[in-house]
Amino acid sequence: MRISWGYKIALLLGGFIAFMSYLVFICVAQDDIHLVDKNYYKEELAYQARIDAITRTRALEQQPVVEYHKTAKKLYIKLPYSGIQEGKIKLYRPSDARLDKEVPIRQDQQEYELDMSGLLPGYWEVKMQWSMDGQSYYMEQKLHL
Repeated sequence: MRISWGYKIALLLGGFIAFMSYLVFICVAQDDIHLVDKNYYKEELAYQARIDAITRTRALEQQPVVEYHKTAKKLYIKLPYSGIQEGKIKLYRPSDARLDKEVPIRQDQQEYELDMSGLLPGYWEVKMQWSMDGQSYYMEQKLHL
């Protein structure tokens, strides 16, 4: 039995529509879509303050030190400042917001040793923000575990 060209086009178009419908269903069925930040709009409005904090951090005589030791699977952070009032260290995983970790910066502690053995390998960012002498400071460093 021979199929006419009109039926062939209809079958091809129907197959294409079915395939595209399947792809749309797969995309809609995903429930693990994460935004970079839940409050991204609020952070976007405060971006100039972040730029100013980065500029102040770069102007410091002593820069914060972030070192990752692969053999020990530890992250060492040294903040060579004595007047830190408050702050936080955030381990940010761009691919999955559920894996982010946050450590508060205390006034009496200048060195931090973070155990990274429980974290998934891959791309991470270390984001540090702190305030000192009434000014805010910010630093980011990329990290590959």
